[in-house]
Amino acid sequence: MTLQRLFVIVFAFTACAFEYSNVLAAEGARRSFLNSAGSAKASADEVWFNQKVDWKYGKDGSPWKTIIKNPSGTRVYQLILRPLWVLEGGVSAIEIVIAHPEQPDLNLLGTRKNKHDYPFVVTVRDLQTGLAHSKFGAVRILRCDDIVLSVRVKRFRLGKGIGSLSTHCANCRNLQEISMWIIIKST
Repeated sequence: MTLQRLFVIVFAFTACAFEYSNVLAAEGARRSFLNSAGSAKASADEVWFNQKVDWKYGKDGSPWKTIIKNPSGTRVYQLILRPLWVLEGGVSAIEIVIAHPEQPDLNLLGTRKNKHDYPFVVTVRDLQTGLAHSKFGAVRILRCDDIVLSVRVKRFRLGKGIGSLSTHCANCRNLQEISMWIIIKST
């Protein structure tokens, strides 16, 4: 073998080794990027809350509430199931509220106005006609800030009669209890 031929073989081998190391470096960079993108996706899909919530009228029809935090504990909200009352007695709906703990009356999901339907309010009318037939469906997907809620009504019980004295309606239905499965995630 001539020296020139040996030089060509060594040069080709060196070039192939250099190219192979570049391929390995590029593959390492690609994997690193995919891992970081995967962890970003994992943090975007962080589950904050995942459980069944039961509200019952009880003695005074108080709201159900809890504090929710993202898994790292850096963001805090309050989750509230707030009963909505008919003027002189009886609960006609449940409002799903996400609020900052220092402002529990400000629903980040939206502000209610009379005579409007909202996806964050489950009404007796929706329950009577069937959630599958309601405007917002049986599963409600709600968004605010950087979180998304999935709310599925599992069970409910209606009572009879709302109002009192001159405004009493004996045949009208009121909400006595409701169970919902609520999942809250980062977006």
